[in-house]
Amino acid sequence: GDTFDVDIMVMGQPTRVRLARVDTPEKGRFAKCVEEDAASQRATAYLRDLLDQAGWVVYLRGGKKDLYNRPIVEAAIKIGTKRLNLSDALITAGLALSYEGGTKSDWCARLRTIANDN
Repeated sequence: GDTFDVDIMVMGQPTRVRLARVDTPEKGRFAKCVEEDAASQRATAYLRDLLDQAGWVVYLRGGKKDLYNRPIVEAAIKIGTKRLNLSDALITAGLALSYEGGTKSDWCARLRTIANDN
């Protein structure tokens, strides 16, 4: 949900980048529970939909790299006349939490609490 490929070619391959300032649920074998995997799929679908609407990223700025050597970037798209920061969009949609480093959220506990409150 916080990682995507951009057409900045490095050694003939698109570059995979990670969005700055967000913690999204893990997916697949990295998810700690089925709820986390499902939430990750929702975040991925939302990000993919935003990128499809825009067609291309209009702003990309990075510096540091993550544990997997992916550039950590601020990315924005343009939909119509509106510029939209992708990290902010995921947080606003409730599909990511703000993250500035350190320990990441326990998505399983968080999602179960939300389910129990409803």
